Amino acid sequence: MSMQQSYYAGDQPAETLEVTPLLDLEKYDAATGHAVRPDGTSVGGVTAAIDHDSIDLSLAGVEFDVPGVWHVHVTVTNAAGGRRRLAPIPIVVQEETTGWHTLDTARASGWADAVDMSDLELHRLLETAKVDVLAYAPALPLDAPVPERYKAAQLMQARNRHNAGLANPASGEPGLEGFGMTVFPLDWQIKQLLRPIQGVPSHA
Repeated sequence: MSMQQSYYAGDQPAETLEVTPLLDLEKYDAATGHAVRPDGTSVGGVTAAIDHDSIDLSLAGVEFDVPGVWHVHVTVTNAAGGRRRLAPIPIVVQEETTGWHTLDTARASGWADAVDMSDLELHRLLETAKVDVLAYAPALPLDAPVPERYKAAQLMQARNRHNAGLANPASGEPGLEGFGMTVFPLDWQIKQLLRPIQGVPSHA
């Protein structure tokens, strides 16, 4: 499906999204849809209409009230009783008040690959990198703001995870034709950023 779209928590989009499924839509004449929150609960407010080889998807009745990965489920039908469910369409709903990177800030950072990858892939990289950082970094007091070095470490680890996934384990060289390889733990630069090693003063 040719759609990537992300929102922020609280958004209620007014635009119509065009979805092009890998399906011969000439055999169907109607479409319906609903949205599913990250916790699995279903909400209405989705309208869908077939337009030649694509589906016009309106989310005007949906409020993205919680952050996370939502999914839009679409079913196409015809008068003869035919029915096909399309693959769920992931929509990333971001929360910009956490202090961590969003899709937008990661892409604005100068990381070229972040611009080209899907919203879902980038979201997963940022979330797993955040978990990595929090597992190693000194614990923060409750409600403390996220330090800039934690945010920088998150982006560095996300890039490392992405690059490791592109490397060929046989040659060690990056490339889209290679297989995925095991992701390494935080490298020394990220560790130094999170837990700086203080030099021992000289008494000479």
